Amino acid sequence: MKRILLVVGLLLMVCGAASAQSRWSRLRVEIGTGYQPLHMGFWGNSPSYAVKEALAEKGQAVSTAGMFRPNIIASVVWQSSERWEWVLTGDICWSHHRLTQYEQFGYDPEGKPRYDLNKPSDAGWADSTPIASATLQWRYHWNPWSTIQFYSGFGLGVSAGTYYIPTPSLTPIGIRVGGHHLYGFVEVPVSPFATLVDGGLGWTF
Repeated sequence: MKRILLVVGLLLMVCGAASAQSRWSRLRVEIGTGYQPLHMGFWGNSPSYAVKEALAEKGQAVSTAGMFRPNIIASVVWQSSERWEWVLTGDICWSHHRLTQYEQFGYDPEGKPRYDLNKPSDAGWADSTPIASATLQWRYHWNPWSTIQFYSGFGLGVSAGTYYIPTPSLTPIGIRVGGHHLYGFVEVPVSPFATLVDGGLGWTF
């Protein structure tokens, strides 16, 4: 009799665990944008040294006046328990900037054109090569039962520009607001995909 009760108890525990798992196991996708990652500001990263050298051969240079860096962030989120989520985040960021063209005034002894740096003119807009990153995070939800949820996250990622840079990811505070499927979110991260602020929309399947 004791063995039967033990088996029944074990079965009830397994069923309870499976029920809890099915209740909290959810797949989400998120897409958003945010302020540029730290690696975008590294010297020679965006635009790269190779691009700047190629521009210099034509008497052109990148102008930082009015430069901005579009940033596209996408994540796949797997909620594994009531409070914990696994997050795989990909990011693409690039520089949208003006070009300065300098006036040519002859050739050097090697036959290459010379350019007068005192006579610049605007040469329009250009885009740098996008730099991608990938980050694996863990999120902890402080109040998963609420419509307005607060969470924190940590992880590790890598960016693939001129340098391959492993970078820790830390999100002290994030806020998720929404219904059963569609929701919005905003975060304060220091990560390979954004710095200080990012946000967007998500969908729970």
